Amino acid sequence: MSLTVKTSVLRWLGIASVAAAFAVSFVVSGGWLEIGLVWGLFGVLGITLVLMSATIEATDDTITVRRAFSIAKIRWSDIVGASVGGGNLVLYTADGRVSMPSAEFWSGPQKESFNALLSEKLGAVGITIRRTVRAAGQIDNRPPNTSLERTRDR
Repeated sequence: MSLTVKTSVLRWLGIASVAAAFAVSFVVSGGWLEIGLVWGLFGVLGITLVLMSATIEATDDTITVRRAFSIAKIRWSDIVGASVGGGNLVLYTADGRVSMPSAEFWSGPQKESFNALLSEKLGAVGITIRRTVRAAGQIDNRPPNTSLERTRDR
């Protein structure tokens, strides 16, 4: 069984923001400062949203997060903690962490089944998803953090 969700809303908002920056760049009557401000506000935001978007696939054994320039794959059995905050879901392993957009950004016909599988797999190893402010700042995948608080119930 393989379930897939996408974060299409992030991707499309990003594309729309870049398109707006591009269009406004032609309309702005002024110098490079105005064009720089337009791209600073809309272009950078749009590019960031596109890069943050992901396709997330879950099977009975693994969860895979595919982004524009990276792929992260971990086994459910390797997860030692989970947190959510600021639009990010972070899964911690002994080898680091995998961050992905959280459920409010997921779309697709398998969203509910995916959520149920996530809860089932984390619950099977005694992990509850904690709401934290720290998760909001973790938008990438990193090696282990020695100050990591483990959320596995022992």
